Amino acid sequence: MTEMEETYEAVLFSQLTNDEGHQHPWEKKYLVMDHHSLTFRESKEDTIRRGVIYLSDVVYCEVSEVPNPDHENILEIKTRSRSTYLFSFESESQMRTWETVFNRHKGVMTQRDLEPPPPPPSQRAHKKERYTISKFIENRRIFGGMWMVYLFIVYTIVLVVLFSVLWTQYVLPLRDITQESSTCYIHSAQAEYRWKKNYFLNIRVTYTTQEGEVLDNWMQQACAGKQCPSFMEENYIPGTEVKCYYDADDKNFVFFNLKPFVNWRYSICFGISGGLFAPWIICVLVIGTMSRKKIKEMLMCC
Repeated sequence: MTEMEETYEAVLFSQLTNDEGHQHPWEKKYLVMDHHSLTFRESKEDTIRRGVIYLSDVVYCEVSEVPNPDHENILEIKTRSRSTYLFSFESESQMRTWETVFNRHKGVMTQRDLEPPPPPPSQRAHKKERYTISKFIENRRIFGGMWMVYLFIVYTIVLVVLFSVLWTQYVLPLRDITQESSTCYIHSAQAEYRWKKNYFLNIRVTYTTQEGEVLDNWMQQACAGKQCPSFMEENYIPGTEVKCYYDADDKNFVFFNLKPFVNWRYSICFGISGGLFAPWIICVLVIGTMSRKKIKEMLMCC
Protein backbone atom coordinates (compact mmCIF):
# COMPACT_ATOMS: atom_id res chain seq x y z
CA MET A 1 0.00 0.00 0.00
CA THR A 2 1.45 3.36 -1.03
CA GLU A 3 1.45 6.52 1.07
CA MET A 4 -1.28 8.01 -1.11
CA GLU A 5 -3.52 5.04 -0.25
CA GLU A 6 -3.05 5.14 3.54
CA THR A 7 -6.34 5.66 5.33
CA TYR A 8 -7.05 5.10 9.03
CA GLU A 9 -10.53 4.95 10.52
CA ALA A 10 -11.52 4.71 14.18
CA VAL A 11 -14.19 5.67 16.70
CA LEU A 12 -12.32 7.69 19.33
CA PHE A 13 -12.96 9.98 22.25
CA SER A 14 -11.52 13.46 21.62
CA GLN A 15 -11.33 16.74 23.48
CA LEU A 16 -10.70 20.22 22.06
CA THR A 17 -9.14 23.20 23.83
CA ASN A 18 -9.56 26.23 21.58
CA ASP A 19 -7.18 29.14 21.05
CA GLU A 20 -8.80 31.10 23.89
CA GLY A 21 -8.16 28.32 26.38
CA HIS A 22 -11.78 27.10 26.55
CA GLN A 23 -11.86 23.35 27.14
CA HIS A 24 -14.68 21.38 25.50
CA PRO A 25 -15.99 18.11 26.98
CA TRP A 26 -14.82 14.74 25.71
CA GLU A 27 -16.86 13.58 22.70
CA LYS A 28 -17.02 10.32 20.82
CA LYS A 29 -16.45 10.80 17.09
CA TYR A 30 -15.84 8.75 13.98
CA LEU A 31 -12.43 9.83 12.61
CA VAL A 32 -10.89 9.25 9.19
CA MET A 33 -7.24 10.16 8.60
CA ASP A 34 -5.11 10.00 5.49
CA HIS A 35 -1.79 11.61 4.57
CA HIS A 36 -3.55 14.96 4.06
CA SER A 37 -6.18 15.54 6.74
CA LEU A 38 -8.13 14.25 9.73
CA THR A 39 -11.92 14.38 9.32
CA PHE A 40 -14.54 14.31 12.10
CA ARG A 41 -17.97 12.68 11.58
CA GLU A 42 -20.74 11.59 13.93
CA SER A 43 -20.67 8.00 12.67
CA LYS A 44 -19.45 5.93 9.75
CA GLU A 45 -22.75 6.44 7.95
CA ASP A 46 -22.69 10.22 8.51
CA THR A 47 -22.24 12.07 5.20
CA ILE A 48 -21.63 15.47 6.77
CA ARG A 49 -18.11 16.53 7.68
CA ARG A 50 -18.29 17.90 11.24
CA GLY A 51 -14.72 19.16 11.35
CA VAL A 52 -11.30 18.77 9.76
CA ILE A 53 -7.65 19.14 10.77
CA TYR A 54 -5.12 19.48 7.96
CA LEU A 55 -1.97 17.61 8.92
CA SER A 56 0.21 20.39 7.51
CA ASP A 57 -1.28 22.66 10.22
CA VAL A 58 -0.21 20.30 13.03
CA VAL A 59 2.92 21.63 14.77
CA TYR A 60 3.12 19.29 17.79
CA CYS A 61 2.29 15.63 18.36
CA GLU A 62 3.31 13.73 21.50
CA VAL A 63 1.90 11.19 23.95
CA SER A 64 0.20 13.11 26.76
CA GLU A 65 1.92 12.76 30.14
CA VAL A 66 -1.00 14.23 32.09
CA PRO A 67 -2.80 11.42 33.95
CA ASN A 68 -6.49 10.98 33.17
CA PRO A 69 -8.68 8.61 35.25
CA ASP A 70 -11.31 8.24 32.50
CA HIS A 71 -9.14 7.86 29.39
CA GLU A 72 -5.86 6.18 28.49
CA ASN A 73 -3.45 6.05 25.56
CA ILE A 74 -3.91 9.79 25.00
CA LEU A 75 -2.23 11.52 22.09
CA GLU A 76 -1.90 15.32 22.23
CA ILE A 77 -1.59 17.47 19.08
CA LYS A 78 -1.41 21.23 18.62
CA THR A 79 -2.17 23.26 15.49
CA ARG A 80 -0.98 26.58 14.11
CA SER A 81 -4.27 28.13 15.24
CA ARG A 82 -3.12 27.32 18.82
CA SER A 83 -5.87 24.78 19.35
CA THR A 84 -5.08 21.59 21.28
CA TYR A 85 -6.68 18.20 20.65
CA LEU A 86 -6.53 15.10 22.85
CA PHE A 87 -7.35 11.68 21.37
CA SER A 88 -7.93 8.57 23.48
CA PHE A 89 -7.10 5.26 21.74
CA GLU A 90 -8.15 1.71 22.56
CA SER A 91 -4.59 0.43 22.49
CA GLU A 92 -1.04 1.74 22.58
CA SER A 93 -0.22 0.22 19.18
CA GLN A 94 -3.11 2.09 17.57
CA MET A 95 -1.98 5.31 19.25
CA ARG A 96 1.60 4.84 18.00
CA THR A 97 0.35 4.26 14.44
CA TRP A 98 -1.58 7.52 14.42
CA GLU A 99 1.32 9.32 16.09
CA THR A 100 3.62 8.19 13.28
CA VAL A 101 1.27 9.52 10.60
CA PHE A 102 0.83 12.87 12.39
CA ASN A 103 4.60 13.35 12.79
CA ARG A 104 5.31 12.28 9.22
CA HIS A 105 3.01 14.89 7.66
CA LYS A 106 2.91 17.69 10.23
CA GLY A 107 4.18 21.20 9.47
CA VAL A 108 7.28 22.87 10.86
CA MET A 109 6.92 23.91 14.50
CA THR A 110 8.03 27.38 15.58
CA GLN A 111 8.17 28.99 18.99
CA ARG A 112 5.34 31.31 17.99
CA ASP A 113 3.10 28.29 17.34
CA LEU A 114 3.48 27.10 20.91
CA GLU A 115 3.19 30.47 22.65
CA PRO A 116 -0.06 30.86 24.59
CA PRO A 117 -2.47 33.42 23.14
CA PRO A 118 -2.60 36.84 24.83
CA PRO A 119 -5.55 37.35 27.19
CA PRO A 120 -8.60 38.95 25.54
CA PRO A 121 -8.95 42.70 26.17
CA SER A 122 -11.31 43.80 28.91
CA GLN A 123 -14.74 44.67 27.61
CA ARG A 124 -15.09 47.39 30.21
CA ALA A 125 -11.77 49.02 29.37
CA HIS A 126 -12.46 49.24 25.63
CA LYS A 127 -16.01 50.10 24.72
CA LYS A 128 -16.92 50.17 21.05
CA GLU A 129 -17.50 53.71 19.88
CA ARG A 130 -21.04 54.27 18.68
CA TYR A 131 -21.48 55.68 15.19
CA THR A 132 -24.06 58.45 15.52
CA ILE A 133 -25.71 60.85 13.08
CA SER A 134 -23.44 63.64 14.33
CA LYS A 135 -20.41 61.50 13.43
CA PHE A 136 -21.82 60.96 9.96
CA ILE A 137 -22.34 64.69 9.50
CA GLU A 138 -18.75 65.33 10.58
CA ASN A 139 -17.31 62.65 8.31
CA ARG A 140 -19.12 63.96 5.23
CA ARG A 141 -16.58 66.79 5.14
CA ILE A 142 -14.09 64.35 3.65
CA PHE A 143 -15.57 65.29 0.28
CA GLY A 144 -16.41 68.85 1.25
CA GLY A 145 -19.91 70.25 1.11
CA MET A 146 -20.39 68.81 -2.38
CA TRP A 147 -20.39 65.15 -1.29
CA MET A 148 -24.12 64.70 -1.94
CA VAL A 149 -23.81 66.26 -5.38
CA TYR A 150 -20.86 63.98 -6.23
CA LEU A 151 -22.76 60.95 -5.01
CA PHE A 152 -25.85 61.88 -7.04
CA ILE A 153 -23.77 62.38 -10.21
CA VAL A 154 -21.94 59.05 -9.79
CA TYR A 155 -25.20 57.19 -9.12
CA THR A 156 -26.80 58.76 -12.21
CA ILE A 157 -23.87 57.72 -14.39
CA VAL A 158 -23.95 54.15 -13.05
CA LEU A 159 -27.71 53.95 -13.62
CA VAL A 160 -27.43 55.20 -17.22
CA VAL A 161 -24.52 52.88 -18.03
CA LEU A 162 -26.29 49.85 -16.54
CA PHE A 163 -29.51 50.47 -18.45
CA SER A 164 -27.57 51.09 -21.69
CA VAL A 165 -25.64 47.83 -21.34
CA LEU A 166 -28.75 45.79 -20.55
CA TRP A 167 -30.69 47.35 -23.42
CA THR A 168 -27.99 47.07 -26.08
CA GLN A 169 -26.50 43.72 -25.07
CA TYR A 170 -29.53 41.88 -23.71
CA VAL A 171 -32.74 43.22 -25.25
CA LEU A 172 -31.85 44.61 -28.71
CA PRO A 173 -30.08 41.45 -30.02
CA LEU A 174 -33.31 39.50 -29.51
CA ARG A 175 -35.57 42.23 -30.90
CA ASP A 176 -33.54 42.70 -34.08
CA ILE A 177 -33.07 39.10 -35.19
CA THR A 178 -34.09 38.08 -38.71
CA GLN A 179 -36.79 35.41 -38.55
CA GLU A 180 -36.99 32.57 -41.05
CA SER A 181 -40.11 30.39 -41.12
CA SER A 182 -40.08 26.59 -41.04
CA THR A 183 -42.13 23.63 -39.82
CA CYS A 184 -41.11 21.93 -36.58
CA TYR A 185 -41.79 18.29 -35.83
CA ILE A 186 -42.27 17.96 -32.05
CA HIS A 187 -40.55 15.00 -30.37
CA SER A 188 -41.26 15.87 -26.72
CA ALA A 189 -42.54 18.77 -24.62
CA GLN A 190 -42.49 19.52 -20.90
CA ALA A 191 -43.17 22.63 -18.80
CA GLU A 192 -40.56 23.93 -16.31
CA TYR A 193 -41.76 26.33 -13.59
CA ARG A 194 -39.42 29.32 -13.17
CA TRP A 195 -40.91 31.92 -10.80
CA LYS A 196 -44.16 33.84 -10.17
CA LYS A 197 -46.31 31.99 -12.74
CA ASN A 198 -43.55 32.08 -15.36
CA TYR A 199 -42.64 28.90 -17.20
CA PHE A 200 -40.16 27.64 -19.76
CA LEU A 201 -41.61 25.16 -22.23
CA ASN A 202 -38.76 22.77 -23.10
CA ILE A 203 -39.60 21.31 -26.49
CA ARG A 204 -37.39 19.11 -28.66
CA VAL A 205 -38.02 19.74 -32.36
CA THR A 206 -36.69 18.83 -35.80
CA TYR A 207 -36.94 21.44 -38.58
CA THR A 208 -35.53 22.25 -42.01
CA THR A 209 -33.80 25.54 -42.87
CA GLN A 210 -34.30 27.50 -46.08
CA GLU A 211 -31.04 25.97 -47.36
CA GLY A 212 -32.38 22.45 -46.83
CA GLU A 213 -30.38 21.66 -43.69
CA VAL A 214 -32.22 19.43 -41.21
CA LEU A 215 -31.59 20.42 -37.57
CA ASP A 216 -32.56 18.76 -34.30
CA ASN A 217 -32.60 21.14 -31.30
CA TRP A 218 -34.13 21.85 -27.93
CA MET A 219 -36.40 24.87 -27.92
CA GLN A 220 -36.94 26.80 -24.68
CA GLN A 221 -40.17 28.74 -25.20
CA ALA A 222 -40.95 31.41 -22.57
CA CYS A 223 -44.51 31.48 -21.25
CA ALA A 224 -46.28 33.47 -18.51
CA GLY A 225 -49.53 32.67 -16.65
CA LYS A 226 -51.27 29.66 -15.13
CA GLN A 227 -52.46 28.56 -18.56
CA CYS A 228 -48.91 27.74 -19.74
CA PRO A 229 -48.81 23.97 -19.04
CA SER A 230 -52.26 23.39 -20.56
CA PHE A 231 -51.40 25.72 -23.47
CA MET A 232 -48.38 23.56 -24.23
CA GLU A 233 -50.36 20.32 -24.01
CA GLU A 234 -53.01 21.67 -26.41
CA ASN A 235 -50.74 23.36 -28.98
CA TYR A 236 -47.38 21.55 -28.86
CA ILE A 237 -48.34 17.89 -28.97
CA PRO A 238 -45.51 15.36 -29.47
CA GLY A 239 -45.74 13.68 -32.86
CA THR A 240 -47.29 16.72 -34.61
CA GLU A 241 -45.89 19.45 -36.89
CA VAL A 242 -46.26 23.13 -35.97
CA LYS A 243 -45.14 26.24 -37.82
CA CYS A 244 -42.01 27.70 -36.20
CA TYR A 245 -39.22 30.19 -36.81
CA TYR A 246 -35.45 30.30 -36.42
CA ASP A 247 -32.82 33.02 -36.39
CA ALA A 248 -31.23 33.53 -39.80
CA ASP A 249 -27.86 34.30 -38.18
CA ASP A 250 -28.08 31.52 -35.58
CA LYS A 251 -30.04 28.64 -37.06
CA ASN A 252 -29.92 26.69 -33.79
CA PHE A 253 -32.12 29.31 -32.09
CA VAL A 254 -35.63 28.11 -32.90
CA PHE A 255 -38.95 29.32 -31.48
CA PHE A 256 -42.70 29.38 -32.06
CA ASN A 257 -43.29 32.92 -30.85
CA LEU A 258 -40.55 35.51 -30.23
CA LYS A 259 -42.71 37.94 -28.24
CA PRO A 260 -42.60 36.03 -24.90
CA PHE A 261 -38.80 35.96 -25.11
CA VAL A 262 -38.65 39.72 -25.70
CA ASN A 263 -41.15 40.39 -22.88
CA TRP A 264 -39.05 38.22 -20.54
CA ARG A 265 -35.97 40.30 -21.27
CA TYR A 266 -37.96 43.52 -20.98
CA SER A 267 -39.02 42.50 -17.47
CA ILE A 268 -35.45 41.71 -16.42
CA CYS A 269 -34.02 44.91 -17.92
CA PHE A 270 -36.65 47.25 -16.47
CA GLY A 271 -36.85 45.27 -13.20
CA ILE A 272 -33.16 45.74 -12.44
CA SER A 273 -33.01 49.31 -13.68
CA GLY A 274 -36.34 50.21 -12.05
CA GLY A 275 -35.18 48.96 -8.67
CA LEU A 276 -32.15 51.25 -8.87
CA PHE A 277 -34.17 54.09 -10.38
CA ALA A 278 -36.41 54.42 -7.29
CA PRO A 279 -33.63 55.84 -5.02
CA TRP A 280 -32.70 58.25 -7.82
CA ILE A 281 -36.29 59.55 -7.92
CA ILE A 282 -36.30 59.95 -4.13
CA CYS A 283 -33.08 61.96 -4.31
CA VAL A 284 -34.54 64.21 -7.01
CA LEU A 285 -37.66 64.81 -4.91
CA VAL A 286 -35.54 65.66 -1.87
CA ILE A 287 -33.49 68.12 -3.88
CA GLY A 288 -36.69 69.55 -5.32
CA THR A 289 -38.03 70.32 -1.85
CA MET A 290 -34.89 72.22 -0.86
CA SER A 291 -34.80 75.97 -1.08
CA ARG A 292 -32.93 77.66 -3.91
CA LYS A 293 -30.63 79.25 -1.39
CA LYS A 294 -29.62 75.86 0.04
CA ILE A 295 -29.01 74.41 -3.42
CA LYS A 296 -26.88 77.43 -4.34
CA GLU A 297 -24.86 77.00 -1.13
CA MET A 298 -24.19 73.35 -1.97
CA LEU A 299 -23.12 74.11 -5.54
CA MET A 300 -20.91 77.02 -4.50
CA CYS A 301 -19.30 75.16 -1.60
CA CYS A 302 -15.86 73.65 -2.14
